[in-house]
Amino acid sequence: MKVFFQKYSLPLLIIVFSLVSNFGLGYLVSVYTFAMFFFWYGLFLLNKKIFSILFLINLIVCVLFAPIAYLYGRINIGLIASLFETNLHESTEFINLITWKAWITSLLVFISGFSVIYTGRKTTKNYSFPKHKYIVIVFFSIFLLFTLHKPTTNTLKRHQPFKLVNTEVGNINFYFRILQALDQYYDERIQSKQILSDKPVWEIISSRPKYQNYVLVIGESMRADYTSLYGFPIDTTPYLRKSNGLALDEFIAPAPNTQTSLTRMLHLTQDDIASYPNNIISLAKAAGFKTYWLSTQPTSDDADTAAARVGIQADYSHFYDPNSSRDGKNSISDFILLDGLAEQLKQMKNTQNSLFVLHINGSHPDFCKRLIQPVSKRFKSEKMSCYLETLKQTDQLLQRLEAEIKSYGSYSIMYLSDHGLAHIDKNTDHVSLLNSTKDKQAYHVPFIKISSDDAQQIHLKARRSGFDFIYAFSEWLGIDEKKLKLPYRFFSEDKANSIKVFNWDDVVPYESLNDDPALQP
Repeated sequence: MKVFFQKYSLPLLIIVFSLVSNFGLGYLVSVYTFAMFFFWYGLFLLNKKIFSILFLINLIVCVLFAPIAYLYGRINIGLIASLFETNLHESTEFINLITWKAWITSLLVFISGFSVIYTGRKTTKNYSFPKHKYIVIVFFSIFLLFTLHKPTTNTLKRHQPFKLVNTEVGNINFYFRILQALDQYYDERIQSKQILSDKPVWEIISSRPKYQNYVLVIGESMRADYTSLYGFPIDTTPYLRKSNGLALDEFIAPAPNTQTSLTRMLHLTQDDIASYPNNIISLAKAAGFKTYWLSTQPTSDDADTAAARVGIQADYSHFYDPNSSRDGKNSISDFILLDGLAEQLKQMKNTQNSLFVLHINGSHPDFCKRLIQPVSKRFKSEKMSCYLETLKQTDQLLQRLEAEIKSYGSYSIMYLSDHGLAHIDKNTDHVSLLNSTKDKQAYHVPFIKISSDDAQQIHLKARRSGFDFIYAFSEWLGIDEKKLKLPYRFFSEDKANSIKVFNWDDVVPYESLNDDPALQP
């Protein structure tokens, strides 16, 4: 047994690492997983030094990504966008959100990889390429066969372009998906930055705003089914629940995180392609509105987020810096936006209709760090208790917002969230919520319109897509624009097309997603 272990310990450990790292990168174990064994062991036989360098680099990448894969799955454009459009404060919060199970996954990847490196360095047997050249050739041939199988069959049978990103070998697929996602992200970012120089192509037929002031509040991470507005038994939104207005019961955000969702909501989007110059701010300005953008979601000087690149086009924009907070927590309360709103309202002239956009932190994880008030009612876990309290805070913000704007003429307030969340560790005392591409509730968000002349609260049951938000926006502002025509009225019970969402990889039917209902008290 000792002789057997000494002889075969390294290949056995490489097999274990191939399995563990494959899972750690977010891939299911399959026959393709073993391709990496043939690559790593063949490389070891070819050149131990090159093997050690490449294996160590790959191990570091796998260890760092394993907790992320445990929470969010495979690498994709959503994760890449979050990486580049997240500030240091949010990055720190993200690390605090990683569960112990996710860290254990990373630890297992490290242990299995370190065992390979240690055993490889201790191997005294003299490996040389000339002596093992036939084994090396066979091993690399098997590896290439597994790697090229899927891309080749896609080309031959389905007449698709040959792309290595289609390989079923997880470790190889991971790196090509990174390159693909980076290319897609930078392409979108370059195109979106053109909005600063390109002119929007709006053809305004007429503009007949009904109200003097319009306020769009873009929420963050609020699930519809945890609000009492939609029947949750704990009163998390007492103001919205009682307010006169129009609520959409099934508004579906187009994507499950801020960057990918707001890119598709704030711009004219067709076939999942955003027309960046044609966005809600450029539309409002073309229709004669005075525009304002106030945000507690910070940005850098070059507007490095999807929302900020729209916001900076407003006649007045201000992004509050979390580092300027007075409480030492590196966080800004959303209520500070009300001060900024009041200041602009006092300076406003009543000769022009105004649009205010408030982009809030809302229920952005880490929930407990969003609170400016103690948790009023414990629910399931500390994280869930804090989450419900963040919903109450946003509800209070909207209540104070309406109280503030009442003194400045007729008004209409529209609130919606950019995306929802899904449960993690659902059947434990540590249950919480995170972004998810697979669950309906990660897309189903609240949407309510409250106007100064509303006499009752009306709920519309018809399902609506966040891809069509700019149509709702134009209908809300009373703008008739040549391109913004739907076969139905957005704010009605008219039947719409089947709803689809972008799951960070493809546009898929909403009904194909899993169900993740709210926990009950």
